[in-house]
Amino acid sequence: MKRENKETLRARAEAALQDMYHNATLPWNFEEPPAELGLNDECLWQWQADMARYEIDYINSGGAYGLAYRDTLAAPCNAGRYTSKAAQHYYIRKGMRDMRRERDEYARWENITDYGRLYQWGRGGATLAPDGIIKELGGSGFRINTSIIDDMTAEELTRLSLVVESFNRYVRVVCDHFPQIWADHLTELKTEYGAQLAGKIESERPDMYELVN
Repeated sequence: MKRENKETLRARAEAALQDMYHNATLPWNFEEPPAELGLNDECLWQWQADMARYEIDYINSGGAYGLAYRDTLAAPCNAGRYTSKAAQHYYIRKGMRDMRRERDEYARWENITDYGRLYQWGRGGATLAPDGIIKELGGSGFRINTSIIDDMTAEELTRLSLVVESFNRYVRVVCDHFPQIWADHLTELKTEYGAQLAGKIESERPDMYELVN
């Protein structure tokens, strides 16, 4: 029974890893950049690249808690307020435990960097995965290195599955929202353009003195 359970866990972990292929594929329903704003498709592609980089940098930098949360907890303004070493250690342990609990409940995907640093892979960067899960094949070629699960315990397999599944869902939700974020961005640009145009017209309009003389 234990062997069958382990094989089930291995199958789930492998499926989660394989599901990383093209997890960052963007939809095609982006609004065309308006010509009057001086934008073109290249501007849209650059915007997409910038947005992707911001998201990747956010996760690589530790997400909401950052990469040095333990140091934050140990700072003089936090654990340092207590004179007892035991109290300081308790404060730090509790803070780390609360962080892990909150991540597990709301943002398990933030733990994806436990498996390496995030990069985009393949043509167009349609696969987003940590380098500890990827085997490069030269050029833009790569494959998901499912062999990392070979020596994992049941607990490690379960954790890997939960983190990667959460991460894949998160990436797809973010990508699905890109067209709406782009549309909102264009709306802001159009508003700014309209205000600038109105200001230009107003500045070029003759004043009342010129009209009566």
